[in-house]
Amino acid sequence: MRNSMKIAGVGRYLPERVVTSAELGSLCNVSAEWVEEHAGVVERHWASEAAGETNASMAARAGQEALEAAGMQAQDLDCLIYASATVQQLIPDTSVFVLRELGIGNAGKTCLSVHATCLSFVTALDVAASRIASGRSSKVLIVSSEITSIGLNFKDPASAALFGDGAGAAVVTATPTEEASCMEAVRFETYASAAELTTLRGGGTLCAPNDPRTRPEDNMFYMDGPEILRFTLRRIPRFLSRLLPEGGMQGISCIVPHQTSRSGLDSMDRLGMKKEIMVRTLERFGNCVAASIPMALYEAIHNGQLKRGDRCLMIGTSAGLTIGGIVFTY
Repeated sequence: MRNSMKIAGVGRYLPERVVTSAELGSLCNVSAEWVEEHAGVVERHWASEAAGETNASMAARAGQEALEAAGMQAQDLDCLIYASATVQQLIPDTSVFVLRELGIGNAGKTCLSVHATCLSFVTALDVAASRIASGRSSKVLIVSSEITSIGLNFKDPASAALFGDGAGAAVVTATPTEEASCMEAVRFETYASAAELTTLRGGGTLCAPNDPRTRPEDNMFYMDGPEILRFTLRRIPRFLSRLLPEGGMQGISCIVPHQTSRSGLDSMDRLGMKKEIMVRTLERFGNCVAASIPMALYEAIHNGQLKRGDRCLMIGTSAGLTIGGIVFTY
């Protein structure tokens, strides 16, 4: 499978507020040293209402930078995909508000959301490539904007210390005939037996906001990190053999993983994904859910770790539990 697809520009937005290990530790009643040792995160950014930072505004800021990098304007787009686990409100879809923030709210553009928790951006990239291959789109903006800080449970420092807020974006276009950019392989595998390992039960019909049976903890994030890691490590080798059946990791110049946790990233080296070519942003930004991968992609491109013509592997896991990956030539 080789789909004509080019990542023409990328963008990133980091909220103004920086939360140190000491501040996070005081909220969780643990030391700064404990936070850095257990989470591997030195600092993270949190969105601020005072700064006017919303899911849509952060997405638009990252999206605007991606458009400028691609040499385009928002008016040039024919599709916008909001690819995140957190939404501004349930109805209408957050993509509508992103269009409005970009100044094209009344331009009749196509917009939609992809919600695959931490793999939302990777899934949206697959959707964008399919739209381009079918001729339904030629210029797609994918934006992932996450505000995790609103749902952290500070009584559970192991997970609260891990997450941050941020946004990443990419403009995806058809590849000019003289260029090599393409999507080479894509695969997603879901193992629903692990669905209860990562949950936020509130906000839907199961634990409705106005239902008196809904508890405060239903509106807080829960994750069994150690069990997720064990579950995933048993399945990653077989997943990689199916995603990369010929040649394995040979020829891969850059790995852009979801920034799950320090132990998760460290384990990848033991699975044949060499740390020398792996992009890590966890220490500075934390786990930003779906925004982690486009934020790390931005880092790789801007620091020269990923150059035009290089082959790149995006890989990660998401609640459900799903393992997903894409191989593409940048």
